[in-house]
Amino acid sequence: MSNMNLFALFFAAALTLFAVNVLAADDDIVIGKTITLQSQVLGEDVSVMVSLPRRYEVSTAEYPVLYVLEGYSQFLSACAIVGFHSNLSWMPPIIVVGIRNPNRNRYLTPSTTAQADRERFPGCGEATEFRSFIGTELMPFIDEEYRTAPFSIVVGHSLGGLFAVDTLLNAPDLFDAYIAASPSLWWDGGSVVAQAELVFTPDRSLPKRLFLTHGNENADIVTGVHQIKRILEYHAPVNMRWEFGYLPQNTHGATPFRSILDGLSFIYRDWRIHAIEEELSIEEFRNHYDALSEDFGYDCLPTERFINGQGYMRLQAGRLDDALDLFLYNVENYPLSANVHDSLGEARMAADNTEAAIASYERSLELDPDNANAVTQLKRLRRR
Repeated sequence: MSNMNLFALFFAAALTLFAVNVLAADDDIVIGKTITLQSQVLGEDVSVMVSLPRRYEVSTAEYPVLYVLEGYSQFLSACAIVGFHSNLSWMPPIIVVGIRNPNRNRYLTPSTTAQADRERFPGCGEATEFRSFIGTELMPFIDEEYRTAPFSIVVGHSLGGLFAVDTLLNAPDLFDAYIAASPSLWWDGGSVVAQAELVFTPDRSLPKRLFLTHGNENADIVTGVHQIKRILEYHAPVNMRWEFGYLPQNTHGATPFRSILDGLSFIYRDWRIHAIEEELSIEEFRNHYDALSEDFGYDCLPTERFINGQGYMRLQAGRLDDALDLFLYNVENYPLSANVHDSLGEARMAADNTEAAIASYERSLELDPDNANAVTQLKRLRRR
């Protein structure tokens, strides 16, 4: 099977799995909603699309945010990738925000002295204003409306990739991680590359993550990316993490999906547990996520689904104490989930702790009065 066919199958699988996890009660597939912001900075309305993590409503956790600069074309792809990988616990659940950029040529481009740029892209050069919109209007709105962690990622393609690199150089604290897919670094005669030579120095502290890509495409794109890559190879800030990804199977228009996929895999390389998970103790799980919390700067938690699965593996293997530890860990992390209390009740039943099992099932019913399993198990337990 060709690489392209494998890629197509992966994309289909990702969308299918993600869709399964966002089925609403009426079986409509709902992955988010569109919100219109009246921007005072830009003087016009900007629509954004927001997709929340699976089971967001039963969690008290905070979530990182992925900002997709070209939401009209890449929001669905980003949602599929995030949903697929977070279900595998290879990365955390993430809030995805897609920006329906009202004028990408205007807002994704820095100022330019090149007449050819201004003729090709009339009205260009307002990246600074767009950054102000993101930092003073969009981000505060998202932070107020949703439970956000203090970790944000931006992804941009072509002119959006240019915007991402330009932001890293001029306003690095706006985001924590940057994915620049086929960035248009030829802009303004390569002035962004020239600036990178001054900014990317080993004696500068720049604790950010950068993922750069290009595919099989125009030489101007390739040249600019390799110029940045060479600067980083020799002069990268000591605490900056970066990686380059070459996508030979992708032309310019096809690089965003794979760039988001590989970029998030790079950013969350350490998230996945590289061990036989069934053999880990509760202390090892806690230590793993504590280390991630220290690295990312906020309280990183395993997903409810992942720990529940690990608990049931141990329950079925007869490792009752280990199963109870994991189910209790899940209750600690997701106290508003009826499901985790139900699972803890099952483990307590297996341990013949009737009183504790009843308490777990009662709490599950409080959170979800339609939990038929809890009703059945409570009847059985009360007959003991």
